[in-house]
Amino acid sequence: MASADVNGDGVEDLYLGGAQGQAGVLLLGNTAGTFSPSIQPAFNLDASCEDQGAVFFDANGDGAMDLFVCSGGYDIEPNAPAIQHRLYLNNGKGMMTKATNALPELHQPATCVQAADADNDRDLDLFVGAGVLPNQFPETGNGYLLLNDGKGKFTQGALFAGATSGLWVQTDADPEPELITAGEWLPIQIHDNLGGSFKATETLHLSGLWNCLYATDMDGDGDQDVVAGNLGLNSQLRASEQEPLELYSADFDKNGSPDPLIFYYVQGKSYPLASLEDLTGQLPYLRKKFQYFKDYADAQVGDILTAAQIEAATHLTAQTLESGWLENQGNGKFAFHSFPTEAQIAPVQAIASLDANADGHMDLVLAGNRTHNRVKLGNLGGNHGQLWLNQGNKTFRPCSYLESGLHVRGDVRSLAIVSSGTKKRLVFGINNAAAAIYTIKSPK
Repeated sequence: MASADVNGDGVEDLYLGGAQGQAGVLLLGNTAGTFSPSIQPAFNLDASCEDQGAVFFDANGDGAMDLFVCSGGYDIEPNAPAIQHRLYLNNGKGMMTKATNALPELHQPATCVQAADADNDRDLDLFVGAGVLPNQFPETGNGYLLLNDGKGKFTQGALFAGATSGLWVQTDADPEPELITAGEWLPIQIHDNLGGSFKATETLHLSGLWNCLYATDMDGDGDQDVVAGNLGLNSQLRASEQEPLELYSADFDKNGSPDPLIFYYVQGKSYPLASLEDLTGQLPYLRKKFQYFKDYADAQVGDILTAAQIEAATHLTAQTLESGWLENQGNGKFAFHSFPTEAQIAPVQAIASLDANADGHMDLVLAGNRTHNRVKLGNLGGNHGQLWLNQGNKTFRPCSYLESGLHVRGDVRSLAIVSSGTKKRLVFGINNAAAAIYTIKSPK
């Protein structure tokens, strides 16, 4: 989702991205607090694209909010035209036209997009987050910078290996914002901005299965802190620096596609996540080695893969699964604070902030879930939209659902606060379901 006033009437409008075969839709807001769809032929022509991220920004300097939408999808042919990202130019009245020759040919799936003036030339550039390559999990492309010439034409800039999430944050005294990146099986990392080129300067926390990043001032000191959504702790998986989740991936059966194997620790020993049926279904040659369940019960990585296979495989680790926030301590330094247990009940995949109780502190809304997992991992769907009240001392109190009024079901993938006249609405974008819209009431 993305929100902005696209038709200049002073009311925020909302873009909802579509799945493959379903065009995205622009909803125009009004002062009554409702939305109506706007007919956009340009969107319909791109219905074959799977929208993965979107941002409104002024691409060509005419003062109107243009729209960049990044495409993705896993079950799609590599280099398919539908993976190409799109820039729609606004005529100032909310009618969008697809820009031609504005973007480089980058047929690589993406997951998010963030706008900022990366090179301090007074126009807005874009960070585009990487996506998993079609039918190649866990192989991902690169996150990358798209540099704006000021007239809405973009060229590719710096690359960020595997970064699926990114965020612009001012961390030092120079005018350019720094870029913070994260992703699955990656650490959160800060990249010092040297006028449009970047240098990785600090790893902010242990590697994790990071889903999203969000910037807001959590501690009221005037700078931007970072909220990070992770897998959570409400599954059989555990991870630590000493006993991380591990992923080994290579084409073990020589059929042209990678075979990812995940291992996790139980009582000091690392065991495969895959069941015997899943393992031998993926790697049939192992049926001779593991003919009975008892043979597989105590198998570890060295029993499944040969030393040569381990040496040749891509080896990734995740050392923490907790969601939390990174306190901006100035001069590019951050300190990680885990959220309490209630926030770890499900994967956090969408975040918003607001002062819900008008006490001067920014509160948080956390949403997410991941319900379509293999049976062994289970349904991770315990987050029904969580409101966390900021206590003003770097701690947060979870509100009950009766107190917050939130009862969101399903896999939330995006979250936006939209102003409509005197009303503000909290909009949850839910995978394979209608958006859930809540009116934010003034505190009594």
